[in-house]
Amino acid sequence: MPQLTLPTTLGAVRQAMNLNGLPKNNFAALSGPTTGDNSGAGYEVGSRWINISTNQKWTLTAINGTVATWMPDVSAASGGSYDDSELRGLISGNAAATSALAVRVDTTETSVAALNSLTGQHTTQISNLTSRVVALEAGGGSGGTIPSDVPRTQSNPTTAAPAAPWVNSVLMRFGGTDLPIPVGFQSALDVRAFGTITMQELTTAAPELTSAQLAANTAALRAAEDWAFANGGFVQLPGGMIDIEGAITYRAGVGFGGNGEHHTAVRQRLIPRSAADITAGLRYTDVFVAHPTLGAGFNTFRDMIIHGGWESLKEYEGSTGGVWEFDLATTEQKGLAFGTLGSSVGTIGDGPGPSKFWPNGGSDSQNRLDHLLIVRCKGYGLHAVGRGEMMVNALWTQRCGRNGMFTDMADSWYSNITCSTSGDSAIKFGSGASNARGALFKGWYAGCYKSSEVIGAGLELEADGAQNIYLDSMTTQDTWGPGIVARANKGVTIRGHIDEAGGGRLLGSGLGYTGTRTLPRCDIRLPGPFRRSLIDVTRTGGARQGAGNHPYLIDMSGSGIEHSTIIIRGTATETQGGTTTTLDTASGSVATGGTKANGVLMSSGYTNAKRHNEVTFNGKLVHGKRTLTELADATHGINDPLYGPDECVTEFGAPAFRKATEVGGGWEVQPITVTQAQYNALTTDQQSRGNFVITA
Repeated sequence: MPQLTLPTTLGAVRQAMNLNGLPKNNFAALSGPTTGDNSGAGYEVGSRWINISTNQKWTLTAINGTVATWMPDVSAASGGSYDDSELRGLISGNAAATSALAVRVDTTETSVAALNSLTGQHTTQISNLTSRVVALEAGGGSGGTIPSDVPRTQSNPTTAAPAAPWVNSVLMRFGGTDLPIPVGFQSALDVRAFGTITMQELTTAAPELTSAQLAANTAALRAAEDWAFANGGFVQLPGGMIDIEGAITYRAGVGFGGNGEHHTAVRQRLIPRSAADITAGLRYTDVFVAHPTLGAGFNTFRDMIIHGGWESLKEYEGSTGGVWEFDLATTEQKGLAFGTLGSSVGTIGDGPGPSKFWPNGGSDSQNRLDHLLIVRCKGYGLHAVGRGEMMVNALWTQRCGRNGMFTDMADSWYSNITCSTSGDSAIKFGSGASNARGALFKGWYAGCYKSSEVIGAGLELEADGAQNIYLDSMTTQDTWGPGIVARANKGVTIRGHIDEAGGGRLLGSGLGYTGTRTLPRCDIRLPGPFRRSLIDVTRTGGARQGAGNHPYLIDMSGSGIEHSTIIIRGTATETQGGTTTTLDTASGSVATGGTKANGVLMSSGYTNAKRHNEVTFNGKLVHGKRTLTELADATHGINDPLYGPDECVTEFGAPAFRKATEVGGGWEVQPITVTQAQYNALTTDQQSRGNFVITA
């Protein structure tokens, strides 16, 4: 049997097991390594050496020829300095950092000369930082990351209260000296920096504050507005509810924002609480309102709740009257009133100090509203008037006595808006709201007011002056009145969906006026004028909860409706509650006094005006193509070859087509076959207007 020679040394074992390619380590040395402990001795880059007599460690980092470079790794307990590679884990004891590093700290960190970034995790105490990190505060459990390799640094957010309460202004470093940002260039200040604020929980059951507390809250917000106006700054509101007593008047350049539309609220408490208050002239007070003479502009409101304090939905708090029963004449409160500067001020930039706006000297308001809930205002949620360039996004209104959103501001943008439970129309555009662009609207549960008849539309275009309005993806639902009421000048496009117009489900929910209607139930009402415009919608519902029939498709009650196209899709005969329903053919006949056909209600004024419009329902023309005799009346330019129709019918039902001007213009009438007796029965005038082929 062959004899095997067993290795008797560690080196021989490594060679026998082919382990020479792995770094050699020495974990039981009694002294430190030398430059001679190199590859010749079996050590490679990455080898570790531990002196068990001193509890010191080394790592072989380089071999130059026969010279080995060993870097010491010294424990914190020894009082030495850590190498960067050792400062990646949890530290206990006191550490002196000598170069750029990232470290998790579980104790007191002192004498840091230079840091790239310092991340505090489960911190208990961090103090005496002498690097470029400024005002690092005591940790409370969450920690944070503080950059230090930039000239400007900022306080670390922590769960513990900072030394200077809630002031978030940034410090700047100049030549080794910490200086505050110059006045006028602070980024934001918490409102609590301007006075004592008593916070409430976000609940309507929160106890009433004392008069002194309300006065202090109101004074702090007004002082914050003063600072923001003077410096172009932004006022940050904390989470919770801030009750105030009086309107917060704001001027150009002022901004307010909270922690989100579900976390921060400002609630008005200067409200009538008795009939005597109403008699004395006290009304529900506006919450945020533009300055009455200076106006405003370049304002930002975001991430908060604006609460009007109208908890009762009655004439005053404590009233014994019914919900949604009150006097419309006293219903003018505004949750947020946007407005621009008065006419005496040439530009918005003329207000506060220089260079607080970009662009300085602009004339439009440039207001920005983002992620707001405006609720329980005895009047309007958002009320915007004046010059435009306003952008409204993510607006949510509830329980407003008149409109969730009323805008009379031109050249503005609107998106992601939902307005529900309003006394009158949910969303309303005034006569000055021309050149509006909007998408993704919903106006629902509109017309909740019970004391008298209101318009109660999901969307209302109020007056003749508005023009060039484009609204896409507009939904109306559960409205006492029509889904859409459009009274505008020209150039209007509305696309969307109408559901449950005419009060069916709303009335079934115990809301809305239950007296005799003077206005017909309909999906769309055009009181006029409405020129050269388009409405393109689908419709559903309308016969639920006790309304016997579906509303009319459209009520064309105005005389100034011309050259407009109304496209409606949907069904008007679906089963509701086990009963097959049809279009409304009864209501509105007294008030309108016109004619009804195919779901279209026409007033006598509209009929007499002889203006051309077309209404289609599921692709079928239910109104339009007026007769040739009617179109021949050019009193209102209805026979205009540019804007008039290209086809119509004769009074005998024969199609007629407009001829090109190159072939003489006029109308080409399709022949109609009649007997000699039928032809003889016609008047001479009728015979001249037809194209007849006489048969025997």
